This record gives sequence, C-alpha cells and structure tokens, in this order.
Amino acid sequence: GLGAFSLSGAVEATGPVLTLKKLKMRLDGSNAQGSARLDMSGKVTAIAVALGVDRLVTDTYLGSGATAAPAGARGKAAKAAGQKDRRAASGTPPVAPAPFPVAAGAGGWSAAPMVPDLPSNVRADVRVSVNTLRHRRLKMGPGAVRFVLRDGRFSATLDKMAFYGGAMAGKLALRTTGKKPQTTATFRFNGVSARPFLTDLAGFDYVSGKLSGEVDVKTLGRSQLEMVGNLTGLANLNFRQGKVHGIDLVKLLELVQKGIVSGWQFDENATTDFVELVAKFMIVDGIAGVRHLSMKGPLVEVVGKGEVDLLRQRLDLSFNGGLVKRKAGQEAAVLKIPVPLVVKGPWQSPKIYPDIAGILKDPKAALEQLQGLLRAMGGKKPAARLDKAREAVKRKIKANAGKVERKVEKKVQRQLEKVLGDEQAAETAKKATRQMKKLLDSFFGKKPKAPRPVPEPTPAPAQ
Repeated sequence: GLGAFSLSGAVEATGPVLTLKKLKMRLDGSNAQGSARLDMSGKVTAIAVALGVDRLVTDTYLGSGATAAPAGARGKAAKAAGQKDRRAASGTPPVAPAPFPVAAGAGGWSAAPMVPDLPSNVRADVRVSVNTLRHRRLKMGPGAVRFVLRDGRFSATLDKMAFYGGAMAGKLALRTTGKKPQTTATFRFNGVSARPFLTDLAGFDYVSGKLSGEVDVKTLGRSQLEMVGNLTGLANLNFRQGKVHGIDLVKLLELVQKGIVSGWQFDENATTDFVELVAKFMIVDGIAGVRHLSMKGPLVEVVGKGEVDLLRQRLDLSFNGGLVKRKAGQEAAVLKIPVPLVVKGPWQSPKIYPDIAGILKDPKAALEQLQGLLRAMGGKKPAARLDKAREAVKRKIKANAGKVERKVEKKVQRQLEKVLGDEQAAETAKKATRQMKKLLDSFFGKKPKAPRPVPEPTPAPAQ
C-alpha cells in the first residue's frame, strides 16, 4: 500500500488546524475527491474526511490475511478422490471427501495474530461514498461506508451497500483496549446471489439461490483460533429457489438405507434442487446449536437438529424427512424415513447412518412408517429389490432386537420403581417389553403362538 500518490486542492491553515478543500487525490490506482480536516491542537490528533471514491481495496492497507483454498482446486481434488473410491471394489458405499474448505494451522484454524493494536492518540471519522469496495475476495458497491477510530476502538458501518445482486447493511467493530481484542459484527442482507458470495467469502461454492438473513455475533482474541473458539451470537440464513451442488441427496438417502455412508459422496456433476433452505443457529463459545434447519424441494424434504462445533470443525446432526412422491392431480406426499438419519464426525467427511436407537422412543410409529415406505417403494421398484430392501431392514432391527428389549425393560423399570416399588416395577417392565416384542414380531411376519388348549374337565363318576 501507499504506492503512487498525487494530491491537489485548496489548503487553508489556521494554527495547528489544516483544511483541504476541493481535494483531488490518486492513491494506489484509486481516484478520490472531497475534503479533509486535520486538527493537531490537542493531545489527540483529530482527522475528518469526506470522499467520493471510484475504487477502494482495503487489503492494500489492512492486509489480505489467510484465505480459503480456491474452489476450483478443491473441486478437482474432491473429484479425483471420489473417482479413486469408486474404482475400489468393496461391498460398502465409496468414500468421497467433503466439499467444505479446510482451514490451515493447529486444529484447523490459524493461531497467527491477525488483529492489530489501534492507536489511542488519533481520532478519525472518514465517510466514503464508493463505487466499488473490495476486501480480500469480497466485492461490493456502490454504497456508503463510514470508518471511525476513537480511543482504541474502530468501526466500519456499511449503509445500503449493493452486494452480489442484492443489498447489505451492517457494522463491524473492534476494541483493543482490554486484555483481549473484542470484535462484534452485525450484518443484514437481502436477495444476495449465494454461490458467488459464499465462494468469495470462504471458498464454498456448493449452494446457489437467493440468500437473505442476518448475523449478529461477537468474539474475543487476536487469531482465528481464539476468535472462533470464543464466537457467540445468532445467525439466521434463508436460501430460496436454489440448488445444492456436488451432492445428490436422493442418491445419498438410498445409500444410507443400505448401511453407514462415509463422506458426502461428492460428485461435481450432481445437484439437488430446493425451494427453500433455512438454517438458524445460536452460537455459544464456538458451538453453533441448531434452532431450525430444514430443506424443502421437489424431491427431498428434511428437518434437522443438533450442533456444529466450529472450533473443532465437527458435525453432530440428525435429520427426519424423506423422499417426495408426486402423482398427477394429487398433492405431494413425503415418504418418511422411519428413523432419524445421523450426520456425525469431521465436517470434511462425516459418517451418515440411520439412527436405529431412535426406534426406542416410538417403535410402533417407526415400524408403521417403515412398512409404508417399503410398500410405496414397491410401486416403482421391482419386487425382487423390494424384498431385498425389506430383508436388509429386518436384519438390522433383528440384530439389535435383544439389546433394544433389555434397554427398554431397564429404563421402564427404573422409572416405575420410583412409584410402584421394586417387585411390582419389575413385573410391569416385563409386560411392557413383551408388548414391544409383539410389535417386532408382527413386522417380521411372525404369527403369535396359539394358546395351549385347556383340557376339558373330566366328569365326575356317577354315584
């Protein structure tokens, strides 16, 4: 920064106060005009500037910092790894890497200081109307931005800034007077083109559509590692009329029904359309708890819950939902997956599998939904495939049936002991377990054993 520089205008000096009017300036390829005032009469130097600028690149003065790997490079690596996995002959679904950027440094985040100390002997108020503003890869404008520096505090306020086909407004504030720097950010955006924005922000080019939402967060620290670990606040995101690129969720749901899937099964040619994708998070100390997570589309509808560990870059989520079936002249029906799907592990390549333990909460409803799903599949799939799918699910449940029975009996008995006492609780728990076993037997097609015939009483001999 501070390269080629030229300045012209009318200068007025009154003691320690310097005023520049009709200011025209060229710096580092940017052209600006306006006015400025420099007051050095006190212990703290005061600067006031009002400018119109054609182009402003903040990296020149603030440093570009670390950025995520370009999306194209990650996409090629993911594709190559996915092809390698598909070539490997195995009885389990192939492993493919996630489309998520992986940060460098210890624990995935950089520990290098990135927040500078701010001077306490300078006060500045800079108002800029800018045609194009660029920070790292982010591009915005036209719009207005105000920079304020005062008592070791800095803020940048954006007002009605054109932003990736939509609009954005917000404020970024930094305080360095405490033991650790504090950063707060509040931004609201509407009608933003999601894919180019997320690509420039974090190298994430796997969701398209129109994005609206708000982010209100704060954190402490100088490095990425500290700032992510201390991050607290809210984030609400709403994507409309878009696509998930690189993942075929219909295919993924089919694979999950056969067993545990490793990774996102990334394929750069795959897409999943959606009408709406909503994600709302409450963030506490780097853990983003899901307040609401859902996707509605022509082929898939899901609702999720759980949390995202931003510091350790891990997912712990579960989803309910299923495939959408449509018939001419009828409303769409969702063929629900009978138990939740778990997505757990490193966000680059988590494990994805059905939560068979979820059957404990409502075994009857789960089995009924599963039977309905299999019947619905039978309308489109050959009978042989339907039978194969049915038998695979039966084996999964049957393999865990003993464990399920014991868990249910123990759990029920512990609760009943508090009210009925030990002996009566044990007997009642066994009855509850027998009822659940009847449900499982009915699913497997087992007929209940016929009661033993009661022998007729032998008539008493005649007297």
